[in-house]
Amino acid sequence: MTMPKLHRTESQVSTQPSAPTFLDDALCATEVAAGNIQANVFTPAAGQSVTREALALCRACPARMDCLEYGVTNPTVGLYGGYLFLKQGLNIKLRRDLAPVLDVQANQKN
Repeated sequence: MTMPKLHRTESQVSTQPSAPTFLDDALCATEVAAGNIQANVFTPAAGQSVTREALALCRACPARMDCLEYGVTNPTVGLYGGYLFLKQGLNIKLRRDLAPVLDVQANQKN
């Protein structure tokens, strides 16, 4: 199964309708589009760790909770909302552990 590339350039975000809407506000997308960081730091290869630079962007990102929700609710591999998703089993555990947090966030939006 091919995983969707979440971290896209600005032109790809605006032309691809399947891109999650939170990418419009995501620091990772902005920084990748500007050439300040490489997209692959958000999807480290097996055995590699996430860089401090990528985690710092996640911590400061205004779209962090939406990104985390995307990572929890979709079969993804990569860094989403400051959490590294390696396989779907992790998503299931995080979905259970973070459900109260995500519910609170959703209620605050309404």
